Amino acid sequence: MPEMPVYPPQLPPPDDSFDAQHHDPILRTPLGNGRTRDERQMGTVPTNLTVRFLFEYPEFQLFEGWFRWEIHDGVLPFRGPMKTSLGIHRDLEMKMRMYSHRSKGGLWIVTAPVKILKRQTISELDTQYPDEILYSDVFDRTMNKHWPKA
Repeated sequence: MPEMPVYPPQLPPPDDSFDAQHHDPILRTPLGNGRTRDERQMGTVPTNLTVRFLFEYPEFQLFEGWFRWEIHDGVLPFRGPMKTSLGIHRDLEMKMRMYSHRSKGGLWIVTAPVKILKRQTISELDTQYPDEILYSDVFDRTMNKHWPKA
């Protein structure tokens, strides 16, 4: 099986401001009495995003070539960088559909629909310790400031 294409590391990652829409994992079956029975349809929930890239002219040329030849105009999934609630992932599996672009000043602004194939969340075990999640930044800053010098 061929290796999955990778977003070119020479190109800037997408902007960190985007709209996200998760797929509904619930399958609802109507019952005869008017109620519905809900079942979880899928364990891995994909997320649809609309992302924006800012490219200079040569970067845009590379992006267009990569999109056409490496991921075959959006047919193939690829690995690339994306910001999620867990931080920036450098190797996230996703698919990109056909993009739109416009030129403004010396930049090319590219807008593309992207689907992250597996939603990134904290683990089930981590949900048992909510304070560790909510105050992890305080812990990190304190440890970095007061950690004894080696």
